[in-house]
Amino acid sequence: MVIGRIAGSFGLRGELKARALTDDLQRFEPPSRISLVLPDGRAHEGAIERSRPHKGHVLVKLTGIDTIDDAEHWRGSEVRADRVEARPLPNGTYYVHDLIGMRVVTADGRAIGCADDVLSSPGHDLLKVGEALIPMVRPIVTRVDMQAREIVVDAPAGLLPDTDQAG
Repeated sequence: MVIGRIAGSFGLRGELKARALTDDLQRFEPPSRISLVLPDGRAHEGAIERSRPHKGHVLVKLTGIDTIDDAEHWRGSEVRADRVEARPLPNGTYYVHDLIGMRVVTADGRAIGCADDVLSSPGHDLLKVGEALIPMVRPIVTRVDMQAREIVVDAPAGLLPDTDQAG
């Protein structure tokens, strides 16, 4: 499961600057094992030697990545952790990677598209579906059906593209 993305390197000794895609920052603490996966499929697995928060990111030192050049090679990669180590979530909360790819429909059944990403913002997360950014709040996201892989939204007027009426 995807728990972060590598934004770049930090320092000269192979530290990676990761954007966390999880609220559980313990996933980035030693001795956890993670994998870095580039878009072309190349991967590196290693144990976390050390980590620390830094200006909205997590700095991670991973075994086998010891120089700035090593770290720069992994810029843009996904940070993945083994699904079996995932902690149970409270009701009404979801792992981002579980939502990505789910079908998004309006309350009356009109297809909007598939969830491309979940973006963090100070007030609430935003579900990205094509060009639309849908606030992940209860009045708008009325149901998340993990079995059917469907997210139902009741969008106010003007929120969704190509519509000027509430869904």
